[in-house]
Amino acid sequence: MRKFYQNQWHGISFESISKLSLNELPNTKFYEEFYANFSKKFKSISEMDPKWFALKINSANWLIKQLNICNSSLTLSIGVGLGIIENHIKKNIKVDLHLQEVSDSVRKYLNNNFENKNIHIGKYPDCIDKKLKFDTIILCGVEYVFDDKQLECLFINVHKQLKENGNILFISWSFYQNSLLSSLKYMFKELFVHFSLYKGNSQLWGYLRTPENIISIAEKTGFDSSDFLIDSSVGEWKTLFLRFKKLRKS
Repeated sequence: MRKFYQNQWHGISFESISKLSLNELPNTKFYEEFYANFSKKFKSISEMDPKWFALKINSANWLIKQLNICNSSLTLSIGVGLGIIENHIKKNIKVDLHLQEVSDSVRKYLNNNFENKNIHIGKYPDCIDKKLKFDTIILCGVEYVFDDKQLECLFINVHKQLKENGNILFISWSFYQNSLLSSLKYMFKELFVHFSLYKGNSQLWGYLRTPENIISIAEKTGFDSSDFLIDSSVGEWKTLFLRFKKLRKS
């Protein structure tokens, strides 16, 4: 697991954020200030970087394919953000899709295909009825905010909420592949951070893992990896696609 840092997001510099940290993840005040700037810059999602939007649609299309392969009906997507992927899924296939997001502001980005009972606002898993058991749970671009212990806990909670032989569809843009060069770069970057020499207006953004690290955590919590793909077809981003099947009680 490696730390990584950002000094902007969606082209919005962090220089206007009142408090940044290289040691702690963004807090509620950070996101309040950021999204105030976000709303000023973007009046609608269509104004955002088209390559970034294409990246989301590419991921949504992979999910659609996997949901069809898994013959999934009752599905939960955790941490939907702006809901671009979920809107695309709902528009293109028939699926009982539930959404979880911490902030209620997600509702303004969702299309009219989602019933209120399918939108769960709050911290996962507390905001979802424990009696609900899903065929598939989607984890798309959420793992980077968790350290290894927290990610293991997330997988355990997901395991409990899946039906027998249920699946996780896992997508990440926050991963790395081991090499001597990447190890040296990371070592020097952390030295710069330690001695307060790292580039200004930066914020600890989360954690990077290798695909093998992610698979190891999933297997430890009762899953088997049944699909593995690294895709580089959109822009400068690499996308990691993984499918995990529930094997046993965690």
